[in-house]
Amino acid sequence: MTLSNFVAYVTQKWKNKPDTSTPLSAERLTHQEDGIKANSDAIQELAAAVVSQIVNNPDKIASMAALYAVDQKVAGLDGKIGDTSKLPAGTTDAVGAIAQLYSNLTSHIFYYPDDTVSLQSRSGNIVRRLQLQANEDTVRYFKSTDGGATWPLCEQLVKIASPYYSGIITFTPSTVGAWCADTAHPLVFAAGGIYIGVFKVATVNRNTSHYMDTHLQDLAGNVPLWESEGVLPLPLPAGAISYRTLSLPFIYVAPASGITLYAGFFQSDSISEVTYEVSWIRMI
Repeated sequence: MTLSNFVAYVTQKWKNKPDTSTPLSAERLTHQEDGIKANSDAIQELAAAVVSQIVNNPDKIASMAALYAVDQKVAGLDGKIGDTSKLPAGTTDAVGAIAQLYSNLTSHIFYYPDDTVSLQSRSGNIVRRLQLQANEDTVRYFKSTDGGATWPLCEQLVKIASPYYSGIITFTPSTVGAWCADTAHPLVFAAGGIYIGVFKVATVNRNTSHYMDTHLQDLAGNVPLWESEGVLPLPLPAGAISYRTLSLPFIYVAPASGITLYAGFFQSDSISEVTYEVSWIRMI
C-alpha cells in the first residue's frame, strides 16, 4: 500500500430495533475489519515516510526536526551564499561580492552633481583619479593608497580661465607688400600664464595669384607669437575668385602683466577682404 492508494473508510449508519434495515452480518463485520486494517497499514506507512533527513524522495515526509533544521539554516544565511568558494576572495555574501567586483573594475568614469567628472583606475588598494573640477575649472590628479578611503591631492595639472572668443571679424588690409594690423579689434591676454588657442583666417582673392602671411603682433610691430609664412594659391584665370582658409593652433606664454595683441596680415596683392577669428583658454 502507498499513500496515493489510500481509500477513505465508508461508515455504516446503524439503526436499532424494531428497524431491521441494518441487519448485523458477516459482510458488514468484514467491511469493518478491512477498514481497521487499511487504517493500520496507512499509519505504518506514514511512520515509515517521516524522516529526519532531507532526501529527494517524494514518498518521504520531513519530520518537524528536519523542518526546524532547515529553518535554522535559512535564518543563519542572512544574505550569505552557502558555497563561498565561488565568491571573490574575502566575501561571504552576495552583497559583498557585488561590491568587491564593482570596486575591482580596472577603470571607472564618475559624474558628480556639480558637473565634475573623473577618470579612475585601480590596482589593488592603489586608486588613481584624474579629475576635471568643473566648478573650479581645474584638472587635478589624486592618488589613494587605502582603496579610496582618502584622496590626497598629488598635483593640480592646470587651471582653466574663462575662455575667450573674438567672434568672426571682417578686415580689409590697407597695404600691399607690407604688414598691416587690425588695430580696431584688440586681443587682450589679460593676465600672465599659458594660453592655448587657435587663429582661423579666411581670405578672398580676386587676382590670378597671391600669398598672405599672418601673425599676432603688438602696436609696435613686435611679434611675440608666431608667423605663418607663404599661404600660396594655385594660378587662377583672370578675374577668378579664390578662397583661402587656414587654422593656426598656438601655445603662448603671456607676460605676468598681460598683453594686448592684434591680428597682422602681409599680402602680396590686393584682397577684397579677410575674415578671421581667435579663441583661447588660459591654463596655469
